Amino acid sequence: MPDISVVIPTLNEAGNVAKLIPLVEDQFQTLGVSGEVVVVDDKSTDGTAEAARITGLPYGNVKVLVREVRDGLGNALRRGVHESSGELVIFMDADLSHDPKELGGFLKALKSNDVVVGSRFIKGSRMQRTLTRKLISGAYNHVARLLLGVSVADVTSGYRGFRKEAFIRLDLTSAGPEIHSELVVKACVAGLRVAEIPVAYRDRLEGKSKLNYASIGPGYGRVLLAGLYVKASKFFD
Repeated sequence: MPDISVVIPTLNEAGNVAKLIPLVEDQFQTLGVSGEVVVVDDKSTDGTAEAARITGLPYGNVKVLVREVRDGLGNALRRGVHESSGELVIFMDADLSHDPKELGGFLKALKSNDVVVGSRFIKGSRMQRTLTRKLISGAYNHVARLLLGVSVADVTSGYRGFRKEAFIRLDLTSAGPEIHSELVVKACVAGLRVAEIPVAYRDRLEGKSKLNYASIGPGYGRVLLAGLYVKASKFFD
């Protein structure tokens, strides 16, 4: 059984995933860990799944899961977790915005924590992003900390690691990218050990972003409301 599973959701990322898998595998070797890569593809039309299979063939530790229905990033990530074999799981974007060289930092922090967030908003982090995306992400994170008392500075970061048993125990339900926030909020409310490490983030070098703020806004709003409900319920217990 591998020590770590790196789960990578994909949608039309053939060129990027073919570059990313060898970088992740290099880190497994450098860190001296047994790892696997789990690619969860949403039935891409550009040959992403085949590119991942071909690239992963020499390594023998790459799973490629193709979903027949595109029903959200959260559902894709949950499937990746449930079909992973490692005790520790890392979520990583396929577009090369997350640096695989940060994996060592996650593994070190997970020795004493249940959830570790790769933060773009703490000392030591570096972020290359458009001003609009910085403002939207920053505003949501500020509201989450203010309303919920969450100490994590970057609840929306997609680069994160966790213990698989903790993820399953939290029973996450979000269908879309708001699953990242739900994970942090529920982990904090449940009293799990949650930490942040600084990471370098850059915008994708090629391909088109799948992010649409208008469509994902309601989901992120529901996470905040659910967190407030849980806090209020505890107050009146």
